[in-house]
Amino acid sequence: MQLIVFSYPIKDFVNDAQVLSLYRGKAIAVTGAQLINSEFKLSDQDDSLIKKYLKSAAVKILDVVSGYTKGIQDYGTIPFEYDVTYNDIESQIVYRLLFPDNFVTTSVNQIDESIKDAIVNYILYRSAKLKATEFQSFEKDWEESLSQIRSYLQRRNTSTVRNMNLF
Repeated sequence: MQLIVFSYPIKDFVNDAQVLSLYRGKAIAVTGAQLINSEFKLSDQDDSLIKKYLKSAAVKILDVVSGYTKGIQDYGTIPFEYDVTYNDIESQIVYRLLFPDNFVTTSVNQIDESIKDAIVNYILYRSAKLKATEFQSFEKDWEESLSQIRSYLQRRNTSTVRNMNLF
């Protein structure tokens, strides 16, 4: 088994959600979707809301990856921490997962990026829904992010069986 740690600074998610909401909000307005708010944008005033959704997203993702946390206590650690100091960086989300030996290790970067995308997409989805903005595209992005995580988690190196025609 391989123990792999994923850690993410919370402030990066807050910033990413604010920036992406501005760009995505403008894109919704340009496509002509009917909006109650003329522009969907998260600002510094929305930080507490963003952090609330951030924690909720982190826990929902833990549910998706929980199959890879079994036996983690044998390594003297826990599978998930929120708002902790890790590697001397404060306020982080930390996931610790155990992968089988035949896991495709090149998928680790893809899992990492998919977790980041999923968290930001969840923040945008929930915020857009709360602000009575067209949220279906955000919801779709959130669901696709979760599917990507599941897909990358299932990758395995497989043995090739070759028929040698010996008989």
